[in-house]
Amino acid sequence: ADCRAGGIGARSCRCDQLFLTTKIPLCAVDGEVVGLACLGRDMTHAYEELSPYMEMNQALEYVRTHYADSIRIEDLARLCGMSFSQFERRFRKTFHISPLQHITQVRIRAACNLLATTHDTIAAIALDVGFYDNSHFSRAFKKVMGVSPSLYRK
Repeated sequence: ADCRAGGIGARSCRCDQLFLTTKIPLCAVDGEVVGLACLGRDMTHAYEELSPYMEMNQALEYVRTHYADSIRIEDLARLCGMSFSQFERRFRKTFHISPLQHITQVRIRAACNLLATTHDTIAAIALDVGFYDNSHFSRAFKKVMGVSPSLYRK
């Protein structure tokens, strides 16, 4: 692409750069536009900075929508086009927790919502959010939230 297309005529323009610009009209007291302020931000490296998060997006979305189901880390890795060990390593590097810890946190947040908004039993809520053992749910809940599910509900 030619940077001078459209009559800009910038001689030292690099076509591999990306800038986000915002233009704001400057108005006089009577409301007449008397100038234009332009803010620009170099976004060239934004993709590189967001890339680790973006490559995990399918796995994150899957966990968000399927937290109540049985989720295998191997399946999340496959969604992202990675091996199990590569996925585990990149996930830890990006989010500073393991994929399993993330799944548990998503389930616990969903349980918090149900504890606060329903009168379902704790055992029913545990099943609804993907825990198949009530005692495991209670231990995980207390580890994440610092209190038991029954105390949280109060």
